[in-house]
Amino acid sequence: DIMRHAGRLFEQYLSAHAGENSREFLLPGMVGSLIKSGEATVHVLSSADKWFGVTYASDKPRVVAEIQAMRERGIYPPTLWKE
Repeated sequence: DIMRHAGRLFEQYLSAHAGENSREFLLPGMVGSLIKSGEATVHVLSSADKWFGVTYASDKPRVVAEIQAMRERGIYPPTLWKE
């Protein structure tokens, strides 16, 4: 269901910000607008695991190394996806 909402809101975002290449469609903003409009509720789950984000191409080597380390420690299976 979230993807239907995301698609609709992304289309609205594109219409409102066409040609503004430095803007981003941020997921927290999308979720916040869905909560505010009453279209969604959110349940936050806690985790002791470390979070790491991927925003820029320069983040890739660090993230690849983090995932590989998690695979080596048995946190993730050797094959995460089919290639």
